Amino acid sequence: STTLTRDDQLLINNNTEEKERKISPRAASDSGDESGNEAESNNDQFEEIHRDEAGLIRAGWRLIAKIAQENPEIYLCQLYAFEDFKVFTLNGLLNTDNPKMRKEMYDGLNHLVNHFLDKKSNTYDLPHEIILENLLTSLLSQPIAHESRSDNFLKMIRTILLRISEESINQIMEIGTLGIRLVQLLKARPPLEQTPKDCDQVLAGIMLLLGTLIQKAPQLCAILGQKHGLLHELL
Repeated sequence: STTLTRDDQLLINNNTEEKERKISPRAASDSGDESGNEAESNNDQFEEIHRDEAGLIRAGWRLIAKIAQENPEIYLCQLYAFEDFKVFTLNGLLNTDNPKMRKEMYDGLNHLVNHFLDKKSNTYDLPHEIILENLLTSLLSQPIAHESRSDNFLKMIRTILLRISEESINQIMEIGTLGIRLVQLLKARPPLEQTPKDCDQVLAGIMLLLGTLIQKAPQLCAILGQKHGLLHELL
């Protein structure tokens, strides 16, 4: 018979313990818990980064609004002169994948607009004029790059349109022309809603904008509804 040496017996025992660890439900559970904890930790860090970015946006816009009120002729002009102002607002409202930042950008721009909504000036452009013009130019000139992130972008346009007069809209873009351009966007949009649960966020946003324009200028009903086929498109 073969006699095992002490070293052979130790090797067999170690291999057996290793196999037991590999197939042990407890070991598998512990390993899964560790992986789950690591993933949860990564998600928490990701959320924390998003919160920090959003917090910076919130604090920044409040400071900008506060400073701009002191001497709008100087400070608003400096803000508009910032070469990336348009890109900055579009990135914050539409292009970032951080939903908290998009919300804070909307709130920040809205905060700034509210401070100057009832002001009139012949020496500087008011925030709602510049912001609305920038956003409309983007909406009408190119397809929305990130449709699933468009809610605050379209909401910002509608919020300003709701709060200013028809005359103020005409100073940025003639309201009838704007309505026609929006109807054209509506017609050009391919059907994306395949089931009752599907929601085309951009389509809904454009329809809300058209409703806001008609609310401001009821005479657009005939122009857009019949002449430019809005009624047919809706049906």
